[in-house]
Amino acid sequence: MYIPPSFRLTTEAARSFIEARGFGLLVTQSDSGLDTTPLPLMVVGNTLIGHVAKANPVWKRERHAMVLFNGADGYISPSWYPTKAETGKVVPTWNYELVQVQAKLSAVHDTEQKRQIVSALTDRHEAAINSKWSIADAPEEYIDSMLNAIVGITLDIVSIEGKAKLSQNQPEPNQVGVRVAVSGTPSQWR
Repeated sequence: MYIPPSFRLTTEAARSFIEARGFGLLVTQSDSGLDTTPLPLMVVGNTLIGHVAKANPVWKRERHAMVLFNGADGYISPSWYPTKAETGKVVPTWNYELVQVQAKLSAVHDTEQKRQIVSALTDRHEAAINSKWSIADAPEEYIDSMLNAIVGITLDIVSIEGKAKLSQNQPEPNQVGVRVAVSGTPSQWR
């Protein structure tokens, strides 16, 4: 990924971004080309953890993979830049946040390890909910049948890069103009 220095996130900021998002797009190579699998993932040490349906062949691709974590993005109009009136030397752009992880994909078949993955993901996402659900809330035989229908995955991180292109390359008045415009147009920034 091309990242000019002013847009580069530190590794720590990129990891925090992943933890805050919790949802990525796993990209793997299949016999027919590139495949994508959207799924919730969680950072544990230097590994991303998650799970997929056993019927999803992605877990059989125990090799190099990429995961993309997207943040907010939106079109930036040159009309939002005060320098448009001064010089006219402005063009449209797109602002966005993105973290790219290169990793080694491995499948997890052990039932207890899958239970730990599901529990960790559930606890992470239930943390903000008032009446939290836990894996222990469901009948054990039901959870066992659900665990039998999935394959855990681990993605050992090889590299992590993050980019936040948020008009930092513009003069301060233009940055303010973008912030004001974006805050007034919620549908513009997603």
